[in-house]
Amino acid sequence: MPETSYLHSACRSNVERSRAPNARQRGYSLIEIAFGVAIVAAIAVVAAVFIGDVNKSLNTSQALAQINTLVASARQYRSTFSQGGLYTDLSMAELKDQGYSTGWMDGDSPINVYGLDVTLVETSGSSSKDATLTYDTPSADACALLERSFKRGTDYVNGIKSTACASGVLTLTID
Repeated sequence: MPETSYLHSACRSNVERSRAPNARQRGYSLIEIAFGVAIVAAIAVVAAVFIGDVNKSLNTSQALAQINTLVASARQYRSTFSQGGLYTDLSMAELKDQGYSTGWMDGDSPINVYGLDVTLVETSGSSSKDATLTYDTPSADACALLERSFKRGTDYVNGIKSTACASGVLTLTID
């Protein structure tokens, strides 16, 4: 016979109760759950910031590629025999009509990677020797980031003569 049979019924129930898991052993406490939720929330915030930075970097890279394509197309347009080294009649529509890359065209409307406006024209007062590219960005920070990409110290790169940022609009003068 089990040894608990010799115990009084009140003692027997205490012995049986001590073998059963107590309230702390049946689940997680509120504090443990709160810590778990806090850790998951912190990971989610870090992931969201990281994903935002990746998207921002991706948009910047795509914008730079698009601007470089536009600058190269404009310079190639100028170098054709019919243009005689000038940007005469340069426009986005003219580049499209002449068969240059049209990845920046949405039908007949030029758009950039941000879904905003982009224009390319001969610079007025330059005797058609320069062209002006205006590229709308979503913020002044995005504009400044793109602008810095076209300078190495005090020198401009990729055929850029000058740059300016105002109200989120990048303006490049192409040589």
